[in-house]
Amino acid sequence: MQEVRSILAVCSLTSLTAWSAAMFDDIFVNRFWSKVEPQDSGCWVWIGSKNGSGYGAIGYKRKRLLAHRVSLILSGGKFAEDEVCDHICRNRSCVNPSHLRAVSKRINSIENSIGPTAKNHAKTHCKRGHELSGENLRLKGGGRECVACQKQHASSHLPKRDAIRKEMKAKGIRRTQ
Repeated sequence: MQEVRSILAVCSLTSLTAWSAAMFDDIFVNRFWSKVEPQDSGCWVWIGSKNGSGYGAIGYKRKRLLAHRVSLILSGGKFAEDEVCDHICRNRSCVNPSHLRAVSKRINSIENSIGPTAKNHAKTHCKRGHELSGENLRLKGGGRECVACQKQHASSHLPKRDAIRKEMKAKGIRRTQ
């Protein structure tokens, strides 16, 4: 707890970023640090209330703030409006500023997620076994495409589509878009 108290002395109210519209008062800062419990792992665990995702939350001037973001701001950290606060330790309830960093949402979702963005980014081959690199890789719409698969799809699909369109035209059926 002494380590947490010493960081409190270092945190100056002038180091806050534009993200916080209001300067935190001493009462809030003391209340904030009273809800932090250092662990042997190096994490400073938030023992106050948490949101549904497991992140620490604290109220300030009728707003609910994420504890890890407040911690980063109080310790002099800065992040742009389009950045998020990333837990390097992977502990959502940790508010140790040395375990936090400001990153873009894309980097955060790629590095920390088990969701589709991270899974797709980690793939080195397509589902048919083609390598996703060099000339066989096309970046499209924020994603990646296998050129070999696209060519294969086009060679099998387009002739069928063209035959159907030709048949529809012969019967006088107009195609709708």
